[in-house]
Amino acid sequence: MTGGTVCRMHGGSAPQVRNAARLRLLAASDPAAAELVKQIKLKGSKPWHVANRRAAALAILDRA
Repeated sequence: MTGGTVCRMHGGSAPQVRNAARLRLLAASDPAAAELVKQIKLKGSKPWHVANRRAAALAILDRA
């Protein structure tokens, strides 16, 4: 991996590393979905703040 300190086989391509990343994304998907529901119900918040949080939640859900 570019900029990494370990080789591809022991870094991002190793099965245990890929599995750990998958599990982290799955664990983050429930809070991300909850954040989207909260944004739907939220009124009177600053638009840029809502947009940033919504974008972050959608990015997590897209990856999961």
